[in-house]
Amino acid sequence: MRLALIVEYDGADYHGFQYQRGAPTIQEELENAIAKLVGVRSRVQGAGRTDAGVHATGQVVAFDTEADHSPGTFVRALNYHLPDDIAVKAAYRVGPEFDPRRMALSRRYVYSIYAGATPSPLIRRTSWPGGDKLRVRKMQAAARHLVGVHDFARFAGPLGKPGGSTVREITETRVSRRGDLIVFEVRETHFCLIRCAGWPGRWSTWAERG
Repeated sequence: MRLALIVEYDGADYHGFQYQRGAPTIQEELENAIAKLVGVRSRVQGAGRTDAGVHATGQVVAFDTEADHSPGTFVRALNYHLPDDIAVKAAYRVGPEFDPRRMALSRRYVYSIYAGATPSPLIRRTSWPGGDKLRVRKMQAAARHLVGVHDFARFAGPLGKPGGSTVREITETRVSRRGDLIVFEVRETHFCLIRCAGWPGRWSTWAERG
């Protein structure tokens, strides 16, 4: 049986989604929880990778198992074995051909910048400080230029394989002011390891399935 999970997590204390030797990751915690439940270790495939410190509200993952538990049982049991900063929100039986990465239609990333006059301890793990001098209207105008097909080679991190393409299509961008937060949303068709100089991965973001 192949199962798809919808996963939410606070990534502040993890080195991203993908397994890394000697460093805590979301994938490792999920695989540990599955092994505790069914007694066999299963490899988890994600719809996309997130960097260190990045959060997710709807990451899609899939894995194969011989266990015949219902999807609801998997949700309850995996949440019992997972740490408090990772949760399975839903589970679904899918066909053996289901691939969360290749079948994703789009992914939405949300970047939160704190623009308040004083520090906010409650949102310091989910937003980047120092946005009080940013001009939202100019950001909105600039963000519109990102829509379309572009080569992000100058901003990309290491590619998964030699010769991989850094050309991506961004289908939607949005910049808005929400109280003391400036929120930048971007939707794209394919994941790309884009680095913003000086901006660590302390964001609220998720890989969305269209």
